[in-house]
Amino acid sequence: FEPYLDAFEIKRFKFVAREKQRTNLTFTIHDGITLQNNNISISVNNEGEIYSIKDKAQDRELLKKPLAYHLLVEEPIKHPAWNMYWKDRQKEPISIITKGEFSILEDTSYRKRIQIITNYNKSTFKKIISLSLDSKYVDVEESIDWHEKGKSLKLALDLNYNAPSFYTNMETCFVEKGVNHEKQYEVPSRYYMKAKEGDNGVALIEN
Repeated sequence: FEPYLDAFEIKRFKFVAREKQRTNLTFTIHDGITLQNNNISISVNNEGEIYSIKDKAQDRELLKKPLAYHLLVEEPIKHPAWNMYWKDRQKEPISIITKGEFSILEDTSYRKRIQIITNYNKSTFKKIISLSLDSKYVDVEESIDWHEKGKSLKLALDLNYNAPSFYTNMETCFVEKGVNHEKQYEVPSRYYMKAKEGDNGVALIEN
């Protein structure tokens, strides 16, 4: 509620309680677990794989494969702390991590939260997934205790699109980029990036 007032104008307002129609927010226990409200659903199997994210308004499955971490070998000639080479991008990941041990952290009528913990060598990946009552997005909190050398870690989001356009945010504009292109395999973005095909799309928003 944002009342409009002219300069130096005075008005009196009264707040009136109004019953809000509540949407459904549920946990469904099956061969794993599903969090869902009226807008979106996220399904995790018993092995801790996030294998489905559905846009219920569009009746569209967003994932082609389970959400994964990819570990890749990096062998740059110079500046190994940040240089990445196209030749290394052509190699298959040395590890693809999709599984973990999941548990329920919160089960209220306004928010559901689950946690997935995965161990790899001496490293630990903790993911907390939240879905709120009327939310149209999935909130994911990543906590990574990293003890690897000579490797990079990437989130593999294999979307259920054939030829998406990919955009990054440069704060003043959106720029369309190639996907896994020889000259654009590492691209900067700040706060927001999106993949789009036709009238459908998926955005990643980060802090």
